[in-house]
Amino acid sequence: MAETSLTPQIHLETEDDAWDFLRNLLDEEISFEELPKFTFGDWAKIDIYIPGAKYNSSITPYMMKGWVEVQRSVYRSYSIAQGGRAEGRSLTDDEKEKLEIIVEVKGGSSDQAVDIQAILEKIADKLVGNMGPTETLIAIMTIVLTYGGASVVKTWLSNRKEVKLAEIEALKTKETVRSHTAALATIAQVAGVDRDRMRLIEDASQKVPLVASLEAEADTAREALVKHLTKGDARINGVEIKSEAGKAVTSSTRVESGETRLDGLYKIRKVDTTVATGFRVHLSDQQGKELVGDVAEVMTTIDDRRVIQDAEWSKVPLFLQINAKERRGRVTEAFIVRARSYDPQTDGSWQGQ
Repeated sequence: MAETSLTPQIHLETEDDAWDFLRNLLDEEISFEELPKFTFGDWAKIDIYIPGAKYNSSITPYMMKGWVEVQRSVYRSYSIAQGGRAEGRSLTDDEKEKLEIIVEVKGGSSDQAVDIQAILEKIADKLVGNMGPTETLIAIMTIVLTYGGASVVKTWLSNRKEVKLAEIEALKTKETVRSHTAALATIAQVAGVDRDRMRLIEDASQKVPLVASLEAEADTAREALVKHLTKGDARINGVEIKSEAGKAVTSSTRVESGETRLDGLYKIRKVDTTVATGFRVHLSDQQGKELVGDVAEVMTTIDDRRVIQDAEWSKVPLFLQINAKERRGRVTEAFIVRARSYDPQTDGSWQGQ
């Protein structure tokens, strides 16, 4: 018999407390008839530390690109919470202003932080209108742990390391293999995988389906932060990341078979659903270059497919993540693995015809 709690306020001082609370929610050891007030300790923030006098109390334009992607992910998470698709264009100017992240840069080195408490409260307000208080808390705990927790950063690094190690087996030169392997080896010193905690996120996705989309947005933000804030050594949510390791896990690895990434803005010329793969998309980029891509099996979310269909019908650009194979400078295969709506505020103007 689940214990019903009407506690008006819940404070989770540490990340361990938050994981325990999520476990109890999923195990139905606690439940709520109404959404309680929740607060978190100082751990619940996106925290970046970059040592060195060069970055004393400062932030560079390249670093800001990472934070811009975090902002976009917050917008998309809010859109998901209010029952929409993962796109920021549906938000009003007032909603975007209320969700605006504030990056606090402290002195000494570059100590950058974003408190996510206020953002969580706004997302919670939208979630509670679409689901019960317990389900809302499961979603909220997923957001705070995937954005602010150290455990998820460590697991993400470890997973990216394994992916990259598999990719570099096909690299052309032994020297490149050695340099990549050495960079990735430093991850083993800091990245431990807590399988039990990661299973909690998986269980949360099963119980509250939109959790998977919220987690994906946190992954997008995390990759952008690691990419743009590790030109030097950095510490993200307390996890040390060497510069070369950060570059290794976020860079596109060009392998001997001609595998490459063709991420960018495209327009849909047509969608072909008669092929054996089930879904083939004819594209053109801003330079007018045409490309035909199959929708990869890993694109499992219906939101991605809807973004493609909406872009076709409305004749607007969209941003695609594409894995491709090239031979003698010609693309022989292309697989679309993720799609999101075009955002002119952050993507810039579409220059194509």
